[in-house]
Amino acid sequence: MELLGYAVEPLRNDQEFVLHRGHTKEAPSVPLLTTLSLRPAPETLKKMEHEYSLRNELESAWAVRPLALSEHRGQMSLVLEDPGGETLDRFVRRPMEITQFLRLVVNLAAALCGLHKKHLIHKDLKPANVVLDPATDRLRLLGFGIVARSILAEVERGMILRVLENRNWMIGGAKGAAAELGLKRTALIYKMKRLGVSRSVRQA
Repeated sequence: MELLGYAVEPLRNDQEFVLHRGHTKEAPSVPLLTTLSLRPAPETLKKMEHEYSLRNELESAWAVRPLALSEHRGQMSLVLEDPGGETLDRFVRRPMEITQFLRLVVNLAAALCGLHKKHLIHKDLKPANVVLDPATDRLRLLGFGIVARSILAEVERGMILRVLENRNWMIGGAKGAAAELGLKRTALIYKMKRLGVSRSVRQA
């Protein structure tokens, strides 16, 4: 089977999505997420778009980040970073030593801590949405299609957006958004990055 010029092999599928690994002779392999149906529901496509919209907030240390959202012959595909390894649901079918199990628990907690520091809630955490590197026991999360922001983060994000729009997206200076919010310019830029607020901005 070919997709986006890659020869692909399926890694797992559920009621909505299929996760493939794509191979070419010229480039390293990449994971590709596609819809199971060739005529997916609008809600399914929105999940892919939502996951892609989070690309600048997710970090490679604990997440499989989306790199590109593409369409090929009418089918949407999400190109992902390739951390190597396999999804945890395939791995846990095999016997596991207690020491390795405990390492995985600790590493999963670390990955979730990274996500929660961004004020994001996964809402679909399951072994199929966790990738394991068996050489290091490092875990990374994927499947961010229904990720939600915490209520506090959503309120803060909305307030920052409103002030930025009122200030014509000027961050620094006496008439900039940072001054109105009572923040240092660097602090506001940090909050914008953490909350996924971005645009071509004019900085004083």
